[in-house]
Amino acid sequence: MNPENNKDSTSMLQSMLDQRGEVKIPGGVYTISKPLVIYDDTKLSLSHDTVIRLADGSNCVMLKNQACQTTGKNHHILVEGGMWDGNNKGQEPRIPNPRESLITLAWSCVLRRRRI
Repeated sequence: MNPENNKDSTSMLQSMLDQRGEVKIPGGVYTISKPLVIYDDTKLSLSHDTVIRLADGSNCVMLKNQACQTTGKNHHILVEGGMWDGNNKGQEPRIPNPRESLITLAWSCVLRRRRI
């Protein structure tokens, strides 16, 4: 995996998450243009020098659980490390939705050792 600055890495990262289990993302800057979807029983580990950056004009959440659109209940999701850069200046101003943030997850989800 070799991230390229300003190249959209959404499909590559989503393919990794679709495998479920333990997903490791090495250091680098990865630009995404739509939400990444994480599933039950998934551990997403980002290196300390990994940056997931929201592309200009994407205007969306960065990570959401798969059940967010269905039952709303996922289990055993862990996200650790890295930095999640919402690129606030590159997004359209809007009235915040209290049910939406940069990362939208459900019950039994843990975020640790990460920078937002």
